[in-house]
Amino acid sequence: MKKILSIILSAIIVFTLSASVFAIETVEKTITLSDFIDVKKEQATSVQIYIYGNNYEIDIDKFFEIADECIITPSSNPQPITKDGMYIGIISNGVVSSVYISNEGGIDNAVPASGRQLNAVYTMDTVSYVDRIIELLPEISLSTLTMFDKETVEKVKLYSPRTGTEAGFDGEASIEGFFNTANNILLKINSNPYEISKNGLYMTVCDKNGNEGYFYITESGEMDYYSIYDSYRKTENPKATYITENIDEIKVFFDRVRPRTYATNATQAEEEITFKNLTGLSRDEIDHIVIRDIVDDVECSIVYDTVISDIYNAINSKEFFGYSKNGPFVGSYEIIFFDKNNLSYSYTLGIGLINDDGLFMLSGEEDLKNVVASACELVANECSDWAKDSVSKAKEKHILENDKNYNYTQPITREGFCELVFNFICVGNRGLHTDDREVKFVDTDNHKVHALNRADIIYGKSETEFAPNDLLTREEAATILVRMINREMPMEITEMWFEFDDINDISEWASDSVQTMCNLEFMIGVGENKFAPKDTYTVEQAIVTLMRIYEATRKTYNYETPLGVIQTEENYNSHINFAIQCDAKVELIQDKMNFDETHYVIEKPVKALTDQTSNMLISFDDFAEMFEGKWKLNEGLFEFTYDTSSDVKLEKFEKYEGGIDREWPNKTEAVNVITFYPDMSIIRVNGNDMEIKAQYGGKVYNSAITMYKGKLYIPVQMVAELLKFDIAALQAIY
Repeated sequence: MKKILSIILSAIIVFTLSASVFAIETVEKTITLSDFIDVKKEQATSVQIYIYGNNYEIDIDKFFEIADECIITPSSNPQPITKDGMYIGIISNGVVSSVYISNEGGIDNAVPASGRQLNAVYTMDTVSYVDRIIELLPEISLSTLTMFDKETVEKVKLYSPRTGTEAGFDGEASIEGFFNTANNILLKINSNPYEISKNGLYMTVCDKNGNEGYFYITESGEMDYYSIYDSYRKTENPKATYITENIDEIKVFFDRVRPRTYATNATQAEEEITFKNLTGLSRDEIDHIVIRDIVDDVECSIVYDTVISDIYNAINSKEFFGYSKNGPFVGSYEIIFFDKNNLSYSYTLGIGLINDDGLFMLSGEEDLKNVVASACELVANECSDWAKDSVSKAKEKHILENDKNYNYTQPITREGFCELVFNFICVGNRGLHTDDREVKFVDTDNHKVHALNRADIIYGKSETEFAPNDLLTREEAATILVRMINREMPMEITEMWFEFDDINDISEWASDSVQTMCNLEFMIGVGENKFAPKDTYTVEQAIVTLMRIYEATRKTYNYETPLGVIQTEENYNSHINFAIQCDAKVELIQDKMNFDETHYVIEKPVKALTDQTSNMLISFDDFAEMFEGKWKLNEGLFEFTYDTSSDVKLEKFEKYEGGIDREWPNKTEAVNVITFYPDMSIIRVNGNDMEIKAQYGGKVYNSAITMYKGKLYIPVQMVAELLKFDIAALQAIY
């Protein structure tokens, strides 16, 4: 007899480690956690943990070391346990064994999709083992908890705490400001969440489909997060479910996400003073200036002498007035002056200059505003003509980030260069694989810098200092790139010696790398037989060099599809864990806010490939039959034509007996697939380009075409997109 599993929006939080074979032994003695699990260490290929809405993969050996020591005792009268702990999935040969452990040490076998009450059939002798397992979890960035990609976020809303304190501001914050810092704030799971005081910052991150995620974060680095699906928690006190040690980043986070407001009263101090008097900074001592747009959270670096002089003269030509008490002022641009020793002095338009003595404002800001506007226009995002082809190609290959503003003609910082190198490696090699040793830099938490350091591609100015804001020199760039090439894409080089006129200016540690880069013709001199090793390296120079390396190392892949051959530079080989081919029915929700009344099903089964969660795919053939249409491949683009007046027959959805608690087939497999992404993220429908969409838990996101065993599949959500419905999902039939 066939069973039907409904995997739709009502199964909102679905664990990617799906149902499994799990043996429960009826025993009357204490055993170890390893004994309770029916997969032994030598059989396990992966151990994954699902906790607080996120999935983590942990070290197999370290997990079983704890499981071997953990003594558990059977309960003669198992008591119910709450679902606020962790699910552990142990994978072997495509089959998953799943165990649930509560924060109090209660143990049951269950999967997250199960709707049944969990009971403590076994209990740990001590909850210290829970803490030890949680210690194995890697840190994650704050931005990953939003559930949403940056491109899909519509608003970041702020709320004052309910205690009535003025720790937050009602209104919207900058999306750029939120993500730019949240990406670098690393969070660790707290095994014993405790209530935290309501004196921090409440946020709601909203996507364009109306979904929301709720955050509460304190300035001491404690954080709580819950999605729209458990929004009932808004009535509870926040708990420290996550903790970060990036306190400096948290302060930046508050600064960027919450509107920057300082305050003054109308009382003018008696003393009038100049910028030079306040800072002790003369024009000759300024090395460069950084201008940051506080609202959009973008910045540019100014190194042109004439522009630096214009800005300095505009700010030093007028007198400052000191103020004492607080009152509302909102800043727009922050002007940061760096001296030769890299010490900085900041003035913010609309706020002023703040130091230990108080707040100081210019008597008039119009001249300074005009000069700043001219400076920003001068370094607007326009690269030089000779760099345009490389910049365009780097954007196409996602080496440049679409949501980031690059000042192409300006010197690149050490951190900025590392981000480009990291992106380059990920594009060419599908990621950067490193060990997990500790990074000791105290001046940056940028995960891309940390990854390159673990890979021995970059080093700091000292063991603990990376100097992320220092401008990169040409010889530093050559050295970093040679390390990258040797590790990620070794190649043969000639042994020609370049006798530059300034060869004695090249540092000894950089000499071999400079010669290697010149032999490979990835870097060349600056003219007049000079290499200029100590000169700064601009953003566009870095991009051009990386694209030269890309052209020398790129590969071409050919993929045979039922509609023809696709030739590309992208490696589309991928996999889907625990997916199966099966028959399925398509479910449709016309309006997810009116779920029951607009819930339909297409009775005729389709061929599906699904992992029960985020991958719900139907075959090209069934998609074409459903709409009475036709597929073809035209110059590497999948095209679909159909009669828009064709009638897709829908039936009213009726609930099945047993609901969604029916078990998924015991045997599942991790399948190798071809996923045509990211440069084939659209299809052409009746002559119009259309983004490929999928959905998971009601969240719609960009997706791609998949090929498995020579058959093409499309996300079932595209049925909803063509019919102008909100959500499409599958009822898998097995």
